[in-house]
Amino acid sequence: MPSPLLLHTASSWRFGSFTE
Repeated sequence: MPSPLLLHTASSWRFGSFTE
């Protein structure tokens, strides 16, 4: 089970990539 912090970071990275 991945840590919430890591998951949150991954989500932010993906969202940022889509918004760019």
